[in-house]
Amino acid sequence: MVILSPRQWESLWDWMGNPEAFGDKEFWSQVGNRIMNADVLNPAYEEFFADKRMLDICVEGQNRGIVVTPLLKTDEVLNDPHLQERGTFTEVELASGEIGRIASGFFELDGSRHGFTSRAPKLGEHNGFAFTSDRIERKKSVEEIELPLTGVRVLDFGIGGVGVETSRLLGEYGADVIKVESRTYPDFIRLVALSETSPSFASSSRSKRSFGCNVKTEEGLEIIKKLLEKSDVLVENSASGVMDSLGLGFETLKLINPEIVMVSSQLVGSSGPNSHWTGYGPTTQTYGGLLHLWDYDDDDPPATNGTIFPDHAAGRLCALAGISALIGRETQSSPTHTEVAQVEVVVNIIAEQLLKEDLASGSTGPKGNFHPQRFPRGPYQCAGEEQWVVISIETTSQWQALVNAMGSPEWAEQEILSTLEGRMENTELINNNLSQWVGSQNRDDVFHILQKAGVPCGPMLVGMEMLDNIHLCARGWNLEIDQPGVGYMKLEGPAWESETMGGPLTFPSPDLAEHTVEIANEILKMDSATIENLIERGILEI
Repeated sequence: MVILSPRQWESLWDWMGNPEAFGDKEFWSQVGNRIMNADVLNPAYEEFFADKRMLDICVEGQNRGIVVTPLLKTDEVLNDPHLQERGTFTEVELASGEIGRIASGFFELDGSRHGFTSRAPKLGEHNGFAFTSDRIERKKSVEEIELPLTGVRVLDFGIGGVGVETSRLLGEYGADVIKVESRTYPDFIRLVALSETSPSFASSSRSKRSFGCNVKTEEGLEIIKKLLEKSDVLVENSASGVMDSLGLGFETLKLINPEIVMVSSQLVGSSGPNSHWTGYGPTTQTYGGLLHLWDYDDDDPPATNGTIFPDHAAGRLCALAGISALIGRETQSSPTHTEVAQVEVVVNIIAEQLLKEDLASGSTGPKGNFHPQRFPRGPYQCAGEEQWVVISIETTSQWQALVNAMGSPEWAEQEILSTLEGRMENTELINNNLSQWVGSQNRDDVFHILQKAGVPCGPMLVGMEMLDNIHLCARGWNLEIDQPGVGYMKLEGPAWESETMGGPLTFPSPDLAEHTVEIANEILKMDSATIENLIERGILEI
């Protein structure tokens, strides 16, 4: 369960019976106050939910507008009625007579699933097969167009993570991205720092312009429709049905612009019995089975994490889907609706585990750092506070390289430890001694010693360290901007680069409605008097 907005909190408080202890509406509606008082709230939640069933809680909570999803195990994901109805899995003959269910793909194009096409080939199955390529000829040379999406216009209706990440990626590679928003219905990620620009918003909405328009008015809607006539892509990740209720569903878009590409992403997709459910990254992990696996086998209650995965992964997939649709538009001039259900991003990423569970019930589950083909494996603490490296030994030669790097101590030279089976039988001996050797040294020294010896090893970096990491800086991974209202920031850099195109187009995220007048004049050809009138009446915002 994730409670962010005041409306969500008020709905939960009402469901809990309006407990007097949390009756100060102004105080408890602030997410920061709830975070600071988690030690008070969590016991109240536990008591309230203790006599209720997991799925009943989710159904009731979602009907009340509360973001809550079930923590499903892998077998429950495979048999979830919503995912079954959506065709999230498809049956595959893996070998003669052996059938298993595999995730059917990340993407839906115009309601048709695109992903799985055939089983993995047998060894040598396609020897002698002639492969052909139907490549689309370049219409422009590299010299004529520096960034591949130059000339593409995107209307960004994204909120939070997925949609804004999608349009940001398109903007960095040349598209003119116009974020449509208003102060009545702002992107909530703007406000998490109690201002109109938070660091998260500055990162995800850089390289965009902002157009302030009240789409819920008749005139505002007509203005957006005129913008759509002159646009190529619309990106949105609102709850299912929101765009239709605004008068901007795909069927309407097709009438406005016969070549439009619509990119949508909802929690569990736009079809199926739970399509009205809403959520955030952490609640997607639970529904998709990831959080169940991402745990130790003896944790009760399950561990949680602070990541918003798969928001940014889904955003990147949506960007690829949108680009694919734009390429397809060159050969067939027709509108395209591409969809990426966020829970299916998780499902497809852990598809191997789900297939394993389908073939052998009970074979998957939380195992912490255990791996059946690798040991030693896991994080080992170095000298200093919260300094760690991760080591993963797969082969006999890697083990011997580790032994040599440690100076060939007597305990490690035992013949029994030269095999995986022997090491698995002596995990305590190895972990204790390896921890002692690692723990006496600096993290970076351990990392370089073991890498030089050919041992798979990496340092555990926190965010601040990544920003100044020598290797990442040398690769141009980090990006520096001066964000008005926030200050000097370092952000992750381009998603990809190529010698045949220029670097990403990057500029600070906009203030809310910063470019309204500019866009109304430049694209919609409105005169100053018309623009001023619309602003005075609250149709447009500045």
